[in-house]
Amino acid sequence: MSDIAEKKPTTASSSTQHKKDEIDLKGGPFSVLQTAMESRTQVIVRCRFDKMLIGYVRAFDKHFNLLLTQVQEVSNADESETKHRTFNSVVLRGDSVVYVLKLQQTP
Repeated sequence: MSDIAEKKPTTASSSTQHKKDEIDLKGGPFSVLQTAMESRTQVIVRCRFDKMLIGYVRAFDKHFNLLLTQVQEVSNADESETKHRTFNSVVLRGDSVVYVLKLQQTP
């Protein structure tokens, strides 16, 4: 019984935990956001509830929370009517993101 009391709980080292928290920016879905941010290329973000945002990525995190600037929102609330709005900046919660497309840069 004394053996159980003497054992200390094991914890992950800080370097192991840090590796788990890192985002792979060289490949995978985060590479699209990283290259769009570095090259200042517009992205299309498809959101839930038939909304689409077009803007520039300024920041993001591992949960796909996005900070977009110079944003145009296109909303298809009704099948017959499309609404357009413009924002200087938008903070978008990651669970609203369906997909992200990087637009081609114009020469």
